[in-house]
Amino acid sequence: TLLTSTDTAAWTRIPLTTATGAAISANLLAVSFLNGQFVAAGNSGVISASNDGVTWTARTSATNTNNILGLAYNGTQYVFVTDGDRVVVSPNLTTYTNITIPAYNVTVPRFGVAAGAGVFVTVGAGGEISTAPDGVTWTARGATGARWVNYDVAYVNNRWMAVGSSGGVLTSPDGATWTRQTTPNGTWMRGCTFGAGRYVVVGDTGWIISSTDSVTWAGTQAASTTTQNFTSVAFANGRFVAVGNNGTIVTSTNGTTWAAAPSGTTQVLQRVAAFRGRFYAVGNTGTILVSDNGTTWSALGSGTTQILYGLGSDGTTLYVVGSNRTILSSTDGTSWIPSTAPALGNGNYRGIARSNGGWTIVGDQGVALFSIDGLTWVFLPTVAAAETMNAIASNAFSTVATGFGGSIIQAINPPFGRSRLTNVATRGLVQPGGTLTPGFVLRGTGSKNVVVRAVGPTLSAFGLAGLADLKLEVVNQQTQVTAATNDDWGGSAPLSNAFASLGAFALTAASKDAAVQATLPVNQGGYSVKIAASGTGTTGVALAEVYDADNDSSPVRVVNVSTLGYVGTGENVLTPGFVIRGTGAKSVLIRAVGPGLAQLGVGRLLDDPQFSVFPSGSDVAIATSNDWGGTAALKAAFAAAGAFNLAADNSKDAAIVLTLPPGGYTVVTSGVGSTTGTALVEVYDLDP
Repeated sequence: TLLTSTDTAAWTRIPLTTATGAAISANLLAVSFLNGQFVAAGNSGVISASNDGVTWTARTSATNTNNILGLAYNGTQYVFVTDGDRVVVSPNLTTYTNITIPAYNVTVPRFGVAAGAGVFVTVGAGGEISTAPDGVTWTARGATGARWVNYDVAYVNNRWMAVGSSGGVLTSPDGATWTRQTTPNGTWMRGCTFGAGRYVVVGDTGWIISSTDSVTWAGTQAASTTTQNFTSVAFANGRFVAVGNNGTIVTSTNGTTWAAAPSGTTQVLQRVAAFRGRFYAVGNTGTILVSDNGTTWSALGSGTTQILYGLGSDGTTLYVVGSNRTILSSTDGTSWIPSTAPALGNGNYRGIARSNGGWTIVGDQGVALFSIDGLTWVFLPTVAAAETMNAIASNAFSTVATGFGGSIIQAINPPFGRSRLTNVATRGLVQPGGTLTPGFVLRGTGSKNVVVRAVGPTLSAFGLAGLADLKLEVVNQQTQVTAATNDDWGGSAPLSNAFASLGAFALTAASKDAAVQATLPVNQGGYSVKIAASGTGTTGVALAEVYDADNDSSPVRVVNVSTLGYVGTGENVLTPGFVIRGTGAKSVLIRAVGPGLAQLGVGRLLDDPQFSVFPSGSDVAIATSNDWGGTAALKAAFAAAGAFNLAADNSKDAAIVLTLPPGGYTVVTSGVGSTTGTALVEVYDLDP
């Protein structure tokens, strides 16, 4: 459509034709009065010119594939900008030259161009601004990478990695400063992971590339055995698994040699991830596939036909997100529970990650949601309100999301500061002749002032059948020497004052509870507190408490708290608790060890422990764990914490790594199927 008017009130439509007289039906997208004539241009490189606006002559442009979106003239040169990889220049609208913009913004749509002050300026998508003195030699002035789309992000091997369009692989040490690496291909890369000492990135038309240092990359299209587009890749149990269009799945043990695996579906598989030692792949029409080894797959019922885009796990719960505000969760990897999110935006959720003690979802139009429990969700403001965000990942300190327009946005997990484990409290049943044995490990230089309590009779005030009379003994595990002991605390005034200053509930002066205040030097083995029946007491519930009585400037901190005790049923389940004090989130390893204690000579073991973690004052669990699954991530956490190895990867012990904000938490530990026995519950500080 081309309209003209002499008064802007009455308009006349002018039909345009080609040089051979055929009607031009292309959309016209730009018009200007340049060098004494009108020039109109549009789709498929159409250009027409007129001296009077009435009679138009078709010009032959140098492009018939890109659409012209803007035009300008500087007195000697016409410049046409397009929605593709080229700028077209002409001195006379007769001869044309294609100029390919340098690699910084190859395929950015450029919506407008102007000439003045001896320079052409063009603007486009994603903050693109470029200038050229002659229309030929262009320099980026705005956002470089403006047309890039980042499809995946991960925190792997102590560094951040993002991948996207035009062979894009970006790395960062901190999530804030990114370096674009040189890769052997220009196709769009859509998934990244690390394993077996190798970074692996997958992309369109079967491309898979890898690197041992995240800087030097190599790979071929043929090695993948397919030309299908890949969408995601994961590593677990010594194996890489990549998924993609048309149900494509390929696997590798080294990241360079790949073999196809049948998926049983032709649906697009959007994401693959590991959960409890098994691989899960999700995709279109509600597809969920599961595999124990990455090569043999079976389908699971999801209860939805939505497109499933994202997977996220903390080792205890597996989340799936997708189109139309779909959120599914599973604790067993088989049955799925839907969650309801607020109705806002177009509702396509594309990525989910555990972050800042809860869960964060990203999706279309910059949508981001947060939930502490996976049930109640709230919207978060982001700085990419109009951009589709494709993926999200986090570590203990920050969360990073990536998406269209080259977007990489980072949120520091608030509050960002120092924190420490301070108090441990354990409620458990003391059987006849048995003990409840909390423990703690100190690190630093010097000694720590602690208050230790064993509460039994006072628990009756809380409706519990407390042990009527008890005693405690604090034992140095390095020397096996008793460091402090007490039987009947006696109403000591210094202890009463210490209870009040630490926020501990009061004990009556004549009670048969036990308590002691002691200064304990740092040692290699830590300390255990043995709580047993005394006097007329035989059996009952006891509450063991260890309080850090120093302020936060103390050079000695608690790095591990644990409880060895009997796990019963009902109110007699083992319930350790701990407190994180400070201003920052803390990464912790929590374990409930039953079968794994056999190697230490402990008898009457709980065969299959499980636990749930509850914030103080809440009856909603933020994490649960049953069988730990032998995962590489948990093994790495054991090594980092100095925890003893579990006897077998398929043991029924439970373990999880969490990042928790300051506050109090309880670890409710029970036996699967209401079984009973002895278990060790441990909480390790994983932060430096």
